[in-house]
Amino acid sequence: MLVKLEWFEVKLVVKIGFIFGLLGLLLLANTCSAAVELDVPVDTKEAAPGTIVRYDLVVSLGEEPDDTVPYPITEFFSIEEDDENAGWLYSFSRESVILDLERTTNSSVLEITVPGNAEIGKTYSHTVIATGYDSLGDELGIPIELDVHVVNTNVNEIPEFPSIALPVAAVLGLVFVFGRRKE
Repeated sequence: MLVKLEWFEVKLVVKIGFIFGLLGLLLLANTCSAAVELDVPVDTKEAAPGTIVRYDLVVSLGEEPDDTVPYPITEFFSIEEDDENAGWLYSFSRESVILDLERTTNSSVLEITVPGNAEIGKTYSHTVIATGYDSLGDELGIPIELDVHVVNTNVNEIPEFPSIALPVAAVLGLVFVFGRRKE
């Protein structure tokens, strides 16, 4: 049985197909952007005032690179500064790195200098931002929090009990043994 469609029905089916085709292209175009990841060990580091803390910042492509992504991608590293972290010094071994089809992972070292007036016992958070731009100028920004706990290293440490008691007991034991031999 053959169904004959009217001209307006054919136009409607064509329009619906065209709309779904455009939606499919838009979804496909959205998946062509590169996913860039910033990998940093986020454990809290301890440091004394005046010392330097180092973090390895590793930027990599989060998905398998292909020819549809506009390479190269340039990642710029920066610190989001706030009033609480005034006086802290930041330096990167490289201010920016390049990711492309041949080099999908790249890194930089962040050095954070703890100021001499940092409050002992307080944990300070620092926001590192890796802002990337592909060759079309599209921006990819990745923020991550790093924590530095300030500790006091000028504390006079009290030796543990066994490190004092065992030598004293040994000396007293030797005195007792040699004292008994003389009698």
